Amino acid sequence: MIECRRRTFWSGVLMDRYNGFCAGTLCVVHIEDIFLRLPCSREAYEEGRKAVTPYFDNPELDPELTRHNPASPLSPMAYLALISAIWGDILAVTHRAVHRPSSIYAATYDSFYAKAVARVEAWTALLPPHLRYSPENTARSIRDGYAGTFISLHALYHVTLMKLNRHARPAVLPLATIRRNIRAANHHALQLLDLMHVLSTSSPSSPSTALQQRSATEAPPAPTIPFAGYAILTAVDILSAGGPTATLAATIDAIATSLASLTQLATFWASARAQQKSVEQRLADILAASNDQGLGARSSRGRYWGLPEPLEPVAGGRDEDLVYGVGWKVRFEALSARGEEGE
Repeated sequence: MIECRRRTFWSGVLMDRYNGFCAGTLCVVHIEDIFLRLPCSREAYEEGRKAVTPYFDNPELDPELTRHNPASPLSPMAYLALISAIWGDILAVTHRAVHRPSSIYAATYDSFYAKAVARVEAWTALLPPHLRYSPENTARSIRDGYAGTFISLHALYHVTLMKLNRHARPAVLPLATIRRNIRAANHHALQLLDLMHVLSTSSPSSPSTALQQRSATEAPPAPTIPFAGYAILTAVDILSAGGPTATLAATIDAIATSLASLTQLATFWASARAQQKSVEQRLADILAASNDQGLGARSSRGRYWGLPEPLEPVAGGRDEDLVYGVGWKVRFEALSARGEEGE
């Protein structure tokens, strides 16, 4: 009963984090007010054992109470709660930073960025082997019935870093920071679409044969959570801003394959149908731009391509957008030098 009540609470927290993702609204539940243990593993729950899991990573608590280790009997839901807390903080900071004075913006942003990246890296290090992303683990999540959580974990991870790197004020940030963020946003956008592609296909070309071993009665490996549609749209918006012509074919392919996921999502969610239409139009615009058919696309001696307007407006407009709010030259040069600095 204790664990049931605990999981009910965590379900509410996760819905609070997910509820505002489209509108960009802030979360109601503050992590500083959560003084509760994380949900335990399925095995501990089904055996009725009193699982002593760590407390949620609340900065107000004794660090010893929140310390995690590989032996902690945590549910996959626990790791989702931890990354959702980071997502919620980034959502809040980027929403509020629109109103921050330019005189203190850069220093404040650098401090927050460094802490956010450190938190995400610490979360990644906590993941047990079977929850780390790989085609094999993706297939395992489908086979063992926790694909929804697995998708959510990695979709939220990539969207968190896309938002962190995209939503900032280009006018006051150093050029090196802008370039770093552009590369990182593109990297995680591509990774997100790759994840969705692996999930939506069970063809012989799939990296894992386990995806082909499902019986006709098993659920398809398609993403079925509405957040997946939002994640795909966010990734497509970033990638369709443009880049070197040498990567155009790969970008078109990544966006085209994402449509399979949205098609499957659209059978469950009305929002996915609108997202599907947006991505289809975006793909048509890219193809037109690549054929020099206008649409305001820019190029430099055929070396670069790009679309001028975002799919969806962001808070603060171009003044708070490192993808569409910087000059074409800055974006293209950042992506041309993608390998010079780590993501």
